[in-house]
Amino acid sequence: MKTDTITNVLKQHKAPSRPGLLLVDCEGMDYEVLLGLDFEQFRPAVIVTEEFEIEPEKQVGKYSLLIRANYGLVHKIGCNTIWRDHSAAKRV
Repeated sequence: MKTDTITNVLKQHKAPSRPGLLLVDCEGMDYEVLLGLDFEQFRPAVIVTEEFEIEPEKQVGKYSLLIRANYGLVHKIGCNTIWRDHSAAKRV
């Protein structure tokens, strides 16, 4: 099986640099997927991720990564978290 970073997949498919929504649901691998996102090239206004609470170190890593990238946690719904780009309001 071939794997690639989300940045490369977005480039291959000519995704917009500022998508409105990125939904990541990778069965416990959301943190690893987000590590492959170049926030300078692709900056979604909203990111939805799946919580995988049985691996707390990954949760901490994911939260830290998104907060460092200037995203704020908006809401947790069931097993999903919704993150908003703090700079998105300036883009509208």
